[in-house]
Amino acid sequence: MTRLIDLSVVTRHTPSEATPVTVELLDHRTGATVLGLTPEDFPDGMAISNETVTLTTHTGTHMDAPLHYGPLSGGEPARSIDQVPLEWCFGPGVRLDVRRVPPGEGITVDQLRAALREAGRDAPHPGDIVLLWTGADGLWGSADYLAKYPGLTGEGTAFLVESGVRVIGIDAWGLDRPMPAMIEDYRATGDRGVLWPAHVYGRTREYLQLEKLAGLGALPAATGFTVVCFPVAVHGAGAGWTRVVALLDAEHAGQDGQDGQDGHAGHAEHAEHAGQDGHDERDERDEHAEHAEHDEHDEHAEHAGHAGHAGQDGSGGAAGNGENDGDFRAPG
Repeated sequence: MTRLIDLSVVTRHTPSEATPVTVELLDHRTGATVLGLTPEDFPDGMAISNETVTLTTHTGTHMDAPLHYGPLSGGEPARSIDQVPLEWCFGPGVRLDVRRVPPGEGITVDQLRAALREAGRDAPHPGDIVLLWTGADGLWGSADYLAKYPGLTGEGTAFLVESGVRVIGIDAWGLDRPMPAMIEDYRATGDRGVLWPAHVYGRTREYLQLEKLAGLGALPAATGFTVVCFPVAVHGAGAGWTRVVALLDAEHAGQDGQDGQDGHAGHAEHAEHAGQDGHDERDERDEHAEHAEHDEHDEHAEHAGHAGHAGQDGSGGAAGNGENDGDFRAPG
């Protein structure tokens, strides 16, 4: 059996997002009138529902494409999210524990090397999908999430990408340091190099970012899993929403991730803030699961129909219930 672990947040309006998310619901009864019918014309007195969602492509767990960093990458036109090679989005995962790095600070090459040694690696392997574990996802749901996390330095980005890494993920609002920290440093020094160095490096060599990951502590080990992170192909866009999932083989599926409970000081600080805010990710998962339990059978059938069409046209499809519950299993 293969175990699936969800490494994504639920996309919703929250103080942890810098921009608003709005969802306009067309409910099951009103949906009938849009079609020129009445609810009573449908079985069970209900039609089908729909939602109109307004958000940015950087809302929720998402992937940044090279086009986000600039119009050119390596002297060539930068790829948009719908041009990202799918082969880059499926590969061996390596979780690097950088929870010791204080919020607001940059994650250096030396710190990456130390985390790699802890993970049993001398260096990244080409094709690795590197996930930076800051512990900041414990703040998801609060405004502190926007500014209390460490970010990757430009040198650290170059070290990973030049080792053959195509995808770098982080369980924080962004891959670079928080915006207030970068802007403060720029105003104090006038050094443009302090502004989004990890992003700007993508103008030199193309790579992909995964931002707003969650649940990296649920992984049973730093390696031994595969990351699946296919983005929504928004035409011409610099980013796309992404459901990131870790696949564990039978050898690792039975472990419970206790190595993530070693209590680094940075992680404890994130957890304390999350508890005060009352928006712990586990609470959100429970709430999400409760809503899912009450979903109506006809709505599930509608989604299943869409998934069937996606499979027919070659674009692929995915479905899942609940968030980060760590119990998804598929036949091996």
